[in-house]
Amino acid sequence: MKEEELSKNLFQDVIGQSAAINLLKAALEKKRIANAYLFAGAEGIGRKLTSLRFVEGLINEGYPNPSIRRRIEKHNHPDLLWIEPTYKNQGKLITKSQAIHNKFNNRSLPQIRLEQIKEIKKFLGEKPLEAKLSIVIIEDIEAINESASNALLKTLEEPSNGIFILISNRPELILKTILSRCQKITFNRLNREEVQKVFNSNNGSIKIDITTISKNKELLSLANGSPGDMIKHMENWQNIPNEFWPRLKAITNHNPIDSLSLAKDIAETLDLEQQIWLISWIQQHFWIQENNL
Repeated sequence: MKEEELSKNLFQDVIGQSAAINLLKAALEKKRIANAYLFAGAEGIGRKLTSLRFVEGLINEGYPNPSIRRRIEKHNHPDLLWIEPTYKNQGKLITKSQAIHNKFNNRSLPQIRLEQIKEIKKFLGEKPLEAKLSIVIIEDIEAINESASNALLKTLEEPSNGIFILISNRPELILKTILSRCQKITFNRLNREEVQKVFNSNNGSIKIDITTISKNKELLSLANGSPGDMIKHMENWQNIPNEFWPRLKAITNHNPIDSLSLAKDIAETLDLEQQIWLISWIQQHFWIQENNL
């Protein structure tokens, strides 16, 4: 395989991020790897998938490798440490993904904590087993607390220890001193055709046809070019009882009694998260109507 083709197949399942992919492909092909990267962009548009493929390329000299890919995707490769925001419960850290899976409710927001940065330092202190350097991915880096942020900055000042990939949808919240040590890779929102292509390429695991929901412009507007967000909005939309939709769409014609009756039924039927989502849908609905979109 020619050198310029090494990373071509590596990123073939990443859709709509040609500028970001071209930068990363060039880095792999020319073997000019930065000490730290910032993958910046909205959720659900390919940042995490791209980071997994890039790590695969780093470990396997730019070539795709099914065995390495499986371990990376399961966060089970010895030379990769994946850090994400955590909750604290009875002295133990619960990751954001674990909390979602186990339906763990916590009123506080998840954070990246000092204990996790210490874990990174310990990880980087060990010799990598398969890769040339150890690799650390930090998801939602903007959720890092102050003490952890200062500790991370010191770690980033020791570039020989490993390679960092920071993932963020709010880079403006990150310390400028941390940002200055990262090469920024910008990820853009996808157009409608690219969103459909994402769903078509998921081997049937995600069955969403944009054309079938084109009449529901509110969902397209809420997703705003993010396949990940589209899935979440579709799930919320499908969980709203069908009897509510005609009443919601006719809300401008309601008299006060009808509106109060609808509000009462929503409060009694839907949980708080569904109610909050429905407010966003209603806002989009009226905005589309007023602008004749």
